[in-house]
Amino acid sequence: KITELRGAGHMLLRSFDASHKKILASTREDIWEAGTTTLIGCLLLELDVDDNKGNFGFLCASVGDCKAFVYHRKADTVIDITAGNRLHVKDKRDPGGRLGPYAPGGAPDLRNLSLYFVRCYPGDLIIAMSDGVHDNLDPEQLGLKLDPNQLGFNPLLYGPNIQRSLLDIKDWSLLGRQESEDVKKLFREYFILNLIKKGKDSPKELTEGLIRHCEETTKSSRDFMENNPNTAQPSDYVKYPGKMDHTTCITFCVPSANE
Repeated sequence: KITELRGAGHMLLRSFDASHKKILASTREDIWEAGTTTLIGCLLLELDVDDNKGNFGFLCASVGDCKAFVYHRKADTVIDITAGNRLHVKDKRDPGGRLGPYAPGGAPDLRNLSLYFVRCYPGDLIIAMSDGVHDNLDPEQLGLKLDPNQLGFNPLLYGPNIQRSLLDIKDWSLLGRQESEDVKKLFREYFILNLIKKGKDSPKELTEGLIRHCEETTKSSRDFMENNPNTAQPSDYVKYPGKMDHTTCITFCVPSANE
C-alpha cells in the first residue's frame, strides 16, 4: 500500500530494476544478446491534501526518451512534464538512457533516469508517449524554420527563458542546446493544445489525433523507402519531415475523487 509520495517513487524505481533484471534473464548464455529499451512508468495518486492545488498527483519515472504531458483543463494549458530529459544528448540517435545491458557487467544506462511529479485536477488529461510520437512534434524535424509564421506562435511571447531575438534567426543550428529545447518544448505544448482546441479533447480522440499526425507527417518518407528500397533517404526535413520509430501513445483522464 502506498501511503506517501517517497514510497511511490521508490516503488517505480524498484519496478525499473525488476524490468532490467528480467531483460538480462531473457538470454541464458550471453547477456549482451539481450536487447535494451527505454521506459516510462506512471502512477496517478489521490492525495490527502486540501490546498486548492489539485487533489491528485501524477508521478512518473523515465529513462530514455519517452515523454509525458499534462493538459490542465481549467487553466487550458499543456505542460511537458519531462522537459529537458534529453538535453545532455548530442547525438539524435542516443535516447539518453536505457534498461538492459549497456555498461560493464550488463548494467543499465541510467544517465537520465528521473522522477517527475505534477499536481492535477479531475478532468485533466495525462499523455504519455514514445519518441516515435514526440519526435514528430519537433519543429526542426517537421522542416519548420525559426519563424513565428511557420511555428504558429511567437516564442518570445511565451518563453521567458528565451533571451535572444528569434526574428532574424532561421537556422536551428545557430541556437544553443538549451535555447533550442526551450523553443521545441513550447512548440510541443502548443501543438497538443491546438489539437485539443480543435475538438480532440477526450483521451481516445487526442491519442488518435497524435497517431494520425505521425502517419501523415512520415508519409513522404515511407513512400520514398517503399519505392527506393536500395537508396538512402535524403536528409531533407522539408521534403521528408518527421521520424519513423516505435509509435506508442496513452492518454487518460484524471477522475473525480469518488470515481
